Order: sequence, then structure tokens, then C-alpha cells
Amino acid sequence: MVFLMNSVSFGTLSLGAVLSALTLITAKLYTRNRLPLPPGPPKKSWLSGNAADMPKGHPWLKFTEWARGYGDIVHLRVHTNNIIILSSYEGILELFEKRRALYSQRPRRMMILMMGWGKLIAFTGHGKRWKAYRKYANSGFSKTAVLKYHGGQTKDVHVFLQRLLNSPEDFAKQLNMLVGMIIMRITYGYQVQEAGDPFVTISDEAIASMSTTGVAGRYLVDSYPFLRFIPTWLPGMKFKAMAQEWSKLPYRMVEEPYQWVRKQMVRVDL
Repeated sequence: MVFLMNSVSFGTLSLGAVLSALTLITAKLYTRNRLPLPPGPPKKSWLSGNAADMPKGHPWLKFTEWARGYGDIVHLRVHTNNIIILSSYEGILELFEKRRALYSQRPRRMMILMMGWGKLIAFTGHGKRWKAYRKYANSGFSKTAVLKYHGGQTKDVHVFLQRLLNSPEDFAKQLNMLVGMIIMRITYGYQVQEAGDPFVTISDEAIASMSTTGVAGRYLVDSYPFLRFIPTWLPGMKFKAMAQEWSKLPYRMVEEPYQWVRKQMVRVDL
């Protein structure tokens, strides 16, 4: 028994040493400045960079403060993630419109992928899948295509205004419900009748789980992707269990209303 416990302890320590070495090597490779970067707040650590500076909530307030001190284009490093914060329309236009061929690629957020959001267009890198998404989106939401949605949107807005008149103190709640009503009507032909609708509820829960990831670098796996292969029982690997649990939400958000549509189609055929 003592020998077994010692073996397990030695194995754990060995694995910890290997992980530490991999982390240091990865950090060293990523922290080498290959090109000059915009100014930003000083790094608190050569390993974690500005990780300690990142705000826990309302990040735009801190970003605005940095913009006043360092300019409209601010650079941060959170572990291995180089983050550029743009605070002006001109900067956004310059990088994402005029130089979109260089800067339009989306960064891979490993925690987001582990949570099941990898197929969402917002997190899909440029390629065949992204081009297909863009094609379908343009066909469904072009200037002429959106005209067919106006009738349904008008009905939903009328319902929203009536409910707002009855309970103006619930403005945020009613507005959130209006957004859900319009999305469900356009996407699935489904009409949300009341607050607490199961499809809207699961969507809210899924989006809330995604928002917990915050900006890049909040979870170490975003900076050190090899951590996703480490056993869950090791210290610091709680994020794996969290990602697995949260991954059920985006699946349900898409699958449950889709199955509802299939059932309606079967009824029509009958």
C-alpha cells in the first residue's frame, strides 16, 4: 500500500514537472517579440503578462481607461495571447476593412471549442465552412430577403409594447424576450407565447455559459492548449469538467427547436 501510494505520488509529481516544463517552453516561444507592438500597460509578469490586469466585469470601462493613457490601439499579453484593443472607428476601419486580408482570421479559443461552440460562425476560421455559412447568411438576410420578416417582427413588437405598457419595470426582461421571439420566428417558424418559454430559456442559459469565458486568456487552456489532454482529476483541471457540462447547452439550444420543426413537418405531411 505504501509502495502504491509512493508510486502514485511520484507519478503525479513527474506529470506536474512535465506540465511545468511544457508551460514554460510554450510561454517562452510565444512571448518572443517578433514585431513591434502597440503600447499598453506594463506586464506584471514575464509568464502571465497582463493577466492580473484583465477586468473581471465590464471590461469596456477598463479598456476606455487604457485608451486614454496609451492611445486608440492598445496591446496586452495574457499568457500566450496577444490582445489588441481598438477604441476608435478609424482604427477598426483600417485593420478590419482596409487590411482585412491580414487581420480577419479569428483566433482559436480552446475553451470555447471545448464548450461546443466551434461550429458557430463567430468562432469559425476562414475556410470552406465559413464561406458556406456566409453564403447562407447572405441569402437569408440580404436587403431584399429581410423584407419577408417584417410582418412577423411587427407582430412581435406589438406584443412587446403591450407587455411593456403593463409592466414597464421589466423593460430588460421584456426586451430580451422580444429578441428571442424574433429569432425563433425567423429561424424556426416558432412563436414564443409567454415568458419562460423552454426554447428561449435554454438559449439564455447557453449564451450565459459562453459569456463566462470572458476575453481570451481567462482559462489557461486558451493559452496552453495541451492542457485539454491532462486528466481531469489533477489540480487546476476543473475547467475540463465545466466545459463538458456546459457543452450540453449549445447542443440543446440548436437540437431541441430543430426537432420541433421536424415534428411539425411530419404533421403537415400527414
